[in-house]
Amino acid sequence: MNIGRATANPTALGVILTFGLLLVITFVLTGLPTSTDYDQLLSRGVFPDVLHERATAWEALWGDPYRPLSEMMPDHGYEVTGSVAPRPPSALLLQTPLVLIPQAALMPAVLVAILALLVWIGWLVQAISGAEPWKLLVATPLVLISLPVVSSISYSPLFAVLTVALILTSWRYQDRRWAGVLLGVAMGLRLWPGLIVIGFWLAGKRRLALTASISFVVLTVLGLLLPGVDLEASISSFTHVTDDWLNNNVNTSLAVVLWPYGIPPVVATALVALLGVIAAFRHRESAVPITIVAALIASPLSWPTYALVVLPVAALCVRNLPRLAVVAVSVPLALWSLVPTKWIGHAHFMALAGLFVLVVSSPSLVADPYVREASDPFPPVAT
Repeated sequence: MNIGRATANPTALGVILTFGLLLVITFVLTGLPTSTDYDQLLSRGVFPDVLHERATAWEALWGDPYRPLSEMMPDHGYEVTGSVAPRPPSALLLQTPLVLIPQAALMPAVLVAILALLVWIGWLVQAISGAEPWKLLVATPLVLISLPVVSSISYSPLFAVLTVALILTSWRYQDRRWAGVLLGVAMGLRLWPGLIVIGFWLAGKRRLALTASISFVVLTVLGLLLPGVDLEASISSFTHVTDDWLNNNVNTSLAVVLWPYGIPPVVATALVALLGVIAAFRHRESAVPITIVAALIASPLSWPTYALVVLPVAALCVRNLPRLAVVAVSVPLALWSLVPTKWIGHAHFMALAGLFVLVVSSPSLVADPYVREASDPFPPVAT
């Protein structure tokens, strides 16, 4: 797919400004503290992801990052429950800058970064999909009250939001030489973007795929040089995914659906990955969107925040729908926000599975995305 140069468009800029304003309103309405009042967060059943990411980064430098969270976090001043948090060596390396941020400034800095990344993701959705601005404005309020966005703010999963932003940036700027580096960093943070690398390869973007793979290998090697990092322990943290993660009611992967029937997570992962690669091979013009959706379903640990990465895919699907159809689609989305908490994971899985079936059965919907004219922060360099 060829994504050309974009130019300024006041309408597109208006969509982004509106998205940003509504995002700030959403943030304010959550009522989250921006200080270090972690006791208040814990009392509400919310434990920011960035806190245990900072702790595991510290342990990677001076301790053991593979201890269960219930053993590790008390050493850092927090009483929480949980088993080992799977992290590849590359992720532990990329998390180490967190230890440089003073404790008092950590949460405010992370929340500001997340808000900025969400606005950037909103711009990328419009830039990739080329959907009409009014359609995005209709969907924006519903997106902002959706679990992916609320989770992005409530649980402060900085690196999850960053992973999404890196994937979409590499998709939008896939012809730039640095796009593969960004995708490699995304794969280093969370392994599931590896399936998207295969999608780019099948789509003919082999330089990007190779650059991403090399970047990932380099980050992994550098991560293994950290004092507390061990390759065998890292692999074990992934191969022994415990009930704590598979029984989590917001995990949206196929592994969660099949786990009660005795089917191991690795089987579910391999099944979806294989189906995604076969579909991408048959419809190479749609390989990237197909593998993006497949990657979320295939990953044994797929959290709601990751669903932000499918927003451009969904926008591509609806860009050619008539107005009445767009409104009709918005109704079940609005009702979706009322799903009981214990069914949230399954509801998200069904939505992702439905989107996967749609893009596989109608690949033309997501093929060769047309980029509407929009302000481009990275204009091509004249040669």
